[in-house]
Amino acid sequence: MGFAKLYLGNKLRLIRKDKGLSLENMAHDTGCSVATLSRLERGETEVDNETMAAIRKALNIEKAPLSEYELKIFRGKLLVWHTLCASGRKDEAESTKKELAIIKSLPFERGLYLLYTMIETRLLIIQRNIEAAQDKLKEAETCLDEMCAEARYLYYDNKGRLCGISHDNRNAIMYHRKALAIETEDLKTDISSLLLLVGLSYKNMGRYFHAILNLEQAKMLYSGDSADIRGPHIDVQLAFCYMKAGNLSKAKNLITAALAQARSINNNIGVGVALQILADIHGHEGDYQKALTIYDESYQYSPSNNDPLFNPQFKLHELYNKAYCLYNMKKFANCAEVLEQGKSLAKDDERYTLVFESIEHLMNLNNNKSAEYIETITIPYHRKRDELQSALFYCEKLEDSYHKKNSSKKANVIAAIARDIYKEMISDVDDTE
Repeated sequence: MGFAKLYLGNKLRLIRKDKGLSLENMAHDTGCSVATLSRLERGETEVDNETMAAIRKALNIEKAPLSEYELKIFRGKLLVWHTLCASGRKDEAESTKKELAIIKSLPFERGLYLLYTMIETRLLIIQRNIEAAQDKLKEAETCLDEMCAEARYLYYDNKGRLCGISHDNRNAIMYHRKALAIETEDLKTDISSLLLLVGLSYKNMGRYFHAILNLEQAKMLYSGDSADIRGPHIDVQLAFCYMKAGNLSKAKNLITAALAQARSINNNIGVGVALQILADIHGHEGDYQKALTIYDESYQYSPSNNDPLFNPQFKLHELYNKAYCLYNMKKFANCAEVLEQGKSLAKDDERYTLVFESIEHLMNLNNNKSAEYIETITIPYHRKRDELQSALFYCEKLEDSYHKKNSSKKANVIAAIARDIYKEMISDVDDTE
């Protein structure tokens, strides 16, 4: 009795039983005798191509991989599907999913099924079906020991992505580091994306030195083609971090290149984001009027309200930056108008409601209630979210205000908070746990 025949026979028996079919049902559907099918399942006889095709059709597994060669091909298709998901090609990825879902009909191919599930979870995440993605990962928690290296890699990667979406930057970094620690040759090209995500988490926490280290490594390892948005995205994020770190020349060179690339592939959202950061750079240079002009230009590239890609935060971000420029230009009346517009648009968004109100209070720091708001609400809120650069900005403004009012004791309290924030900004995540 050959091992290959026995292996195939056992597979067919498991599939038949999983579908609740008897040998008699199979015999009727395939035109084979019960005795022949029984011998086949016991691995006692060969099966010709015509009979195999009839059995596959009866079991509704025409495209299912059964032989060792077919399984190898199928695994390759799974990895191609992952590439489609990773590059954001949602329509192609969803179409491919329908073809590969056949693996769910093969209860014995546990490894491939778990790999399929982790790639499916990635697709759910890019489709922003967060609850379904969380459910998939919860189900997979008890199966980590059964997973191949690629599936475990994707499990931790998916966990990190979900943490990032919920602004849990510390855990996002932890999970992505766990993914990076897994050696997997087949997903080696994905490491650039992981490093990008680690860099983004550090950026969100205001730890720009750590962000730049990871983003530069991501840029070095990136190997996508010119149509892949991840390459320009790395440059955009690097430009932002270099700007925050004070290297405005480097930031401007990076964002100029990213802007040209986004225009060349007609990526309007990419153009809009790049313009916003270019405006930020001009703001850091003190050219607030130029920044305001570019902010207005950037909004022309954002999707309209009825566009499926519409994101109200794009407009909120633009209004916040415009208000920030007008505040620095001491055009407080114009700033107040922009803030009112922003608060109206952000009525269902806790974060932007708070940042608009915070700038409003900045204009009235002589008022004790405004100073108290910045100290007890604004600064703790940004620290809680690991938005350390923003927390530090408000500390500096509040400390300066207290000095002008000769409130040295209050100024010293805020200075101590600022020192703690500086320490957090230069420490690694693991150093603070």
